[in-house]
Amino acid sequence: MNISRFGAAAICLLMLAATGGPARGAEPKVNAQHFEASPHGGDMLMIRTAARARAGFSGGFLLSYARDPFIIEDGREGVDDTFGLVEQHSVADLFAAFGVWDRLSVGLNLPVVMFAAGETGIVNAPAADAWGLGDVRLGLRFLLLPRDGDGLGLGIDADAGFPTAMEGTYAGSAGITATPRFVLDYAFAGTLLAMNAGYRLEDADEVAGFEKDGGLVLGLGVRQGLADERIQLLGELSFLTSHWEPFSQNGTVLEGQVGANTCVGDWARVYVAGGGGFVGGVGEAGMRLTSGVRFERCKPLAPEPEPVKPEPVKPKPVEPKPVEPKPVEPKPVEPKPVEPVVPEELLEIAQRIQFETNKTDLLAASKKDLDEVAAWIVAHPKATLVRVEGHTDNVGAAERNLELSAGRAQAVVDYLVSKGVPSKRLEAKGFGAQQPIGENTTEAGRKANRRVEFKVFGMESDHE
Repeated sequence: MNISRFGAAAICLLMLAATGGPARGAEPKVNAQHFEASPHGGDMLMIRTAARARAGFSGGFLLSYARDPFIIEDGREGVDDTFGLVEQHSVADLFAAFGVWDRLSVGLNLPVVMFAAGETGIVNAPAADAWGLGDVRLGLRFLLLPRDGDGLGLGIDADAGFPTAMEGTYAGSAGITATPRFVLDYAFAGTLLAMNAGYRLEDADEVAGFEKDGGLVLGLGVRQGLADERIQLLGELSFLTSHWEPFSQNGTVLEGQVGANTCVGDWARVYVAGGGGFVGGVGEAGMRLTSGVRFERCKPLAPEPEPVKPEPVKPKPVEPKPVEPKPVEPKPVEPKPVEPVVPEELLEIAQRIQFETNKTDLLAASKKDLDEVAAWIVAHPKATLVRVEGHTDNVGAAERNLELSAGRAQAVVDYLVSKGVPSKRLEAKGFGAQQPIGENTTEAGRKANRRVEFKVFGMESDHE
């Protein structure tokens, strides 16, 4: 395979697509994806390294599927609502790079949106329903300290994005973007540690009341080589915080992926990875799946030595031993689990328990209702255990919902203990969005799913 000819053809196609892309769509125009594949050879998925640039071409593609990458939470006081501008987003990132010499690499990315879907009818926001070209990106990397094998590497990397995206793809920006960053890595004994630190320069654009712009960009990566580097395990963690709303819920992105790649022949690596976000910021995927191919030279696997044939050993005759039948022990009968009951008076009170938005703090009116629950438990000694269960809707990350539901259940238990209920008679448990009682596709259903329940053990169904 002539990698130089393949690379030259890929660069020509990418440049032609970049110059002949569709005209810019109507405002506003934002990018739902935080993930952007690196075009340079020797890099991970998104994290850059300081590997010495090889003369000639390299390239490939990465297909990334993101679920809920553009969910905006309304942060106004007293409002508990979200906007799912982009709920599904699939982008094929085509790229190619040319190593000018061992210190300089020039790359080009062509993101193509394969599928986009989200809520419709949101004010000042086009529907996410188009497929086509995203913003073309040009990348430059200059190595101050090139790394070849083990040791320390240092470089400067910069990306420039151009507004070529089609309307409705949510894969573009309001204008030209730039992301300069420092690249530092260290390799030892088959392990590579990499750190990127930079700043994204981007014109702010407002969508549904949220202003999306650039900000501080950080990245960490680790790669472990196996089988003489023909197989590599990798992990990435990327962080971005908005210039105008630093460390805010919507303006902060923290996302990670883990995966692996393996050589196919001597000129390609096949990648598979997956992960998701941790804080639910705009541009952070609730779940992400990534796969693709990088066409770059793989280190050839060393030939295995020929195995030494051992001399045959004559087996000794084995006399069969009499097998004594083992006594069959009867299986123990497992007792039936005790089913809890839900008294009607506690069911009515549970429906009124409310908390502050996205917090575990009880509202004042709910504390008065919990006083009645405490009095009921004290008056019913047969209720040996009362389990407080917390539930949420499915908006946001699943881990965050599970943590929030458990925290709210524990807040109720703590309040009941403060009112004289023995702690040994109480238990807190959070289920997140695992046990919905309403449809999460409607506001009424999501409101019903955000609830607290009381399960009572030790009482008969016809309780006192």
